[in-house]
Amino acid sequence: MTFLDTGYEAYPHIHYDRSRHRALLQEPFRFKTDFKGRSAQISGASLHPDGTVIGHHGYEWDLGTGAVETMAMVVSSLQHDILTDMIYLGVLPEEDRDTINELFRKELMYWSRSRKFEKHWSWARWAAVASYGKVKGIFR
Repeated sequence: MTFLDTGYEAYPHIHYDRSRHRALLQEPFRFKTDFKGRSAQISGASLHPDGTVIGHHGYEWDLGTGAVETMAMVVSSLQHDILTDMIYLGVLPEEDRDTINELFRKELMYWSRSRKFEKHWSWARWAAVASYGKVKGIFR
């Protein structure tokens, strides 16, 4: 499920720390997933039984591990990082990784839809982040 399916069109309000290459949520940010019937809580984020994920004020992430910081990447990487953090912390199973990577790809394509350059590079950016996440998961 993407924001396209829910009609949600707002970007997250963030503080960007250029020196640390990190972003910090300035207010809660909600998005829908297909992870219905589950609940999970980590520091800075929660998954609710209806599939809604909330990134809470103060959640910090790396904006796609060094990828080009466009708004498409900011939104997509926020969602991806929250869900993969839930895997790393053991509140979601490793088997969900491919579903999470697919959500990331769909969101990146959706948020890049009006920018030809961004859309062109979406596949490469998705592959880089998804591959990095799998490798990082192996060594945790």
